[in-house]
Amino acid sequence: IGNSGSGVQWHVHGPGFSETIHGRKHWVLYPFDKKPTFHPDQTSLNWMYYDYQTFEKPQDKPLECTLHPGDLIYL
Repeated sequence: IGNSGSGVQWHVHGPGFSETIHGRKHWVLYPFDKKPTFHPDQTSLNWMYYDYQTFEKPQDKPLECTLHPGDLIYL
């Protein structure tokens, strides 16, 4: 649960489900073997505003999707 623009820093975990019941959740994903470059004290919102904008090639960008109420994703 969080406000618009809130989010967690980059992290890795095992497979699991995530569901959105209210609002929406935007996922930014990298393949398991590719790690994003980020500053550990930087928020995920700051990364989206500044670092994400520097990617020129589509293959350098992460995979993205947005879950809406009732949507479910398995990662």
